[in-house]
Amino acid sequence: MLFGYGKFGNNLYETLYKRYKNILIIDEHPAIISHLKSKDIDCMYGDVGDNEFLDELDVKGTKMIISTVKKFDENMVLLETIKKDHPHIIVILLSNHVQEAIKLYEQGADYVILPHYI
Repeated sequence: MLFGYGKFGNNLYETLYKRYKNILIIDEHPAIISHLKSKDIDCMYGDVGDNEFLDELDVKGTKMIISTVKKFDENMVLLETIKKDHPHIIVILLSNHVQEAIKLYEQGADYVILPHYI
């Protein structure tokens, strides 16, 4: 699963799709969802910061979740919600600040991308 199909998410999807064909994109922008559907790309409208949405999300068979969302609080909600019931799922998050990345690691993130350092 890939949360966020903005500039970074789009590039990441293109790279991942070459190897893993079964990728679900989740985004909160209706225009992005409409665009993806017009290209027959597997996608779903949803808000990464919405606990109820995340609780109802079917992650059966999911091996990895990647979030390109830049908001720390939303990534923390995603991380806590997923790892609570599915500790085996690899969770990769994005952070713009080292201190926030450390907090995400402390809460169980498997990897945190710091775009400014790439």
